Amino acid sequence: MPSNWYLVNDSYYSGFEKDIVNDYAVSGFTEILNNSPEAKDIFIDGVSYKGIIQHLNDNDEIKELRKLLVSIDTIISRGSYIELNGEYFINISDIDNKIFYKSCKIQKCNNTLKWQDENLEEKSTPCILLNGNSSTSDGVDETKYLSLSEDQILIIIPKNNDTIKIQLDDRFIFDNSENAIYKITKVDFLTQPGLINLTMKKDSLQESDRLDLNIANYQEAVVADIQGSDTIKLHNQEIYTIDVDVAWSISNSNVSIVSQDSRNITLKGEIMGSVVLTANDGTNEYNKTIYVTNAF
Repeated sequence: MPSNWYLVNDSYYSGFEKDIVNDYAVSGFTEILNNSPEAKDIFIDGVSYKGIIQHLNDNDEIKELRKLLVSIDTIISRGSYIELNGEYFINISDIDNKIFYKSCKIQKCNNTLKWQDENLEEKSTPCILLNGNSSTSDGVDETKYLSLSEDQILIIIPKNNDTIKIQLDDRFIFDNSENAIYKITKVDFLTQPGLINLTMKKDSLQESDRLDLNIANYQEAVVADIQGSDTIKLHNQEIYTIDVDVAWSISNSNVSIVSQDSRNITLKGEIMGSVVLTANDGTNEYNKTIYVTNAF
């Protein structure tokens, strides 16, 4: 079979022939993947598959653009991550369903976007970074040249539960450099479903920026513990404290609340047994198990 067999148009088949090919498409293409020297072990959104990744050599094509061929039972969509030998690509096109296989256009990631979410958890995602000298594609046929000023960049990332929370005016650091700090001026998640396009403008270093972590406006996560005795004697009182402002609660009536403020609470042992004291600062929850013991 010639190496460019997959370029044959679907109209090559007619009548019941096409039905037979459809029935055996998965197993047939899988056999080809298992034997072809072009087939590679890849991960798509973290799931292991085999696929064929080809360079596109047309003069008008983007240098980092590739064509991906996978079996028709592969789960992939626009915005999927493809990992090959530690390198990441993003599917920037709709899926083209052929008789034997699926195909799409993928573009190589050339940087990483890092930030903290609303819970101060560090997040990162491979991204495509483009500037005014770059060209991009709609993932179908045409190459588009970007209209960006010298102090602007375009970031392309998949749309998911983490990235959808990125907002206008959020700031990002690239390459651990104070000369590569940018602020979002436009968020576009409508033009290409499954993708988010972030237009950014160059910004200046701020005191809270962490160049070593590549995270702008970095905030230290507060680590707090409830301080106080693990036991309360029956009918006696104990004071418990914490170093952040919280709302207090108790799991049962083995203790009663004598008094409380945003950082302190006084409990009285009422019934022998255990109780969980909870402090909630609106972001994090802290718990301490306390035992009410015999007063003697």
